Amino acid sequence: MDCKTAQKMIDLYIKKQLNTKEMEAFLAHIKDCGECREELEIYFTVYMALQKLDEERDVSFNIQKLLQDNLAASKRKVHRLKIIRIFNFALVLWAEIVLVMVILTQIQAWNAGGYNDTYMYRIVYEREAEPASEEAERESEKMERESVETENRNGKENSTDRRA
Repeated sequence: MDCKTAQKMIDLYIKKQLNTKEMEAFLAHIKDCGECREELEIYFTVYMALQKLDEERDVSFNIQKLLQDNLAASKRKVHRLKIIRIFNFALVLWAEIVLVMVILTQIQAWNAGGYNDTYMYRIVYEREAEPASEEAERESEKMERESVETENRNGKENSTDRRA
């Protein structure tokens, strides 16, 4: 932003009529340009002095501190709005991804003849089935070991009975 544009925006800034992008550019310029910052201080001093004189009588106030507070508040507002914009972008992106997945699943279901043959169905329900199948496999192995042990015991008992 050039100084001429920034100086035109001073009045709009003081009256809080800048949109977020304009305010961000204005604050960046004011931070780096001493001449425009000085111009802002003059305008802000006049504006605040007139406003304070209309509101209260015999009150002393620190215009420099008011300007610093105003600039800090504006920077916080710009930062907060940036974060909100990023969050909104991420939320919309997530919603679009979910929508695309739903549409693709529906198309695949139409082509395959049912939802059981879709990729998403297999991802969701086969993962749920894996722990159950692993448990069943472990249980089957345990039962097999027990039956082998039982057969071995029975075999030893039978051989002992035959000897006697």
